[in-house]
Amino acid sequence: VAIEKQQLLSTPKDMATGRASTSISSEDATHFDRPSATRKRPCKGKRDRIRKALCLVRDMVARDPNVFVQGRFFLPAEVEQNAKLRSRTMADLARVAAEAFQDLSDRAAGHSAGLTK
Repeated sequence: VAIEKQQLLSTPKDMATGRASTSISSEDATHFDRPSATRKRPCKGKRDRIRKALCLVRDMVARDPNVFVQGRFFLPAEVEQNAKLRSRTMADLARVAAEAFQDLSDRAAGHSAGLTK
């Protein structure tokens, strides 16, 4: 008798009939059957550190675009390990390097034009 009472107390009851419910409500099912996150987002501190490191690399490439061409820079490990993030970062750095080369050539052309006048 004690076991039956314990089983009745531990199982959810149907509110209309007062009997023990054999089905799990959809609310309970979503709580327990939820798949774990496949892509976990880094914590805010790690995201900030990655952002700062990428800004430093971007500034370094903007000052000297040869750094990008020669590959003399390091990306954070989180970026290196994530193929999608690495390709996006490399495309961004290529754009920054191209703009820096353009600025250098514009300055050189302006400087040489100023000497001939």
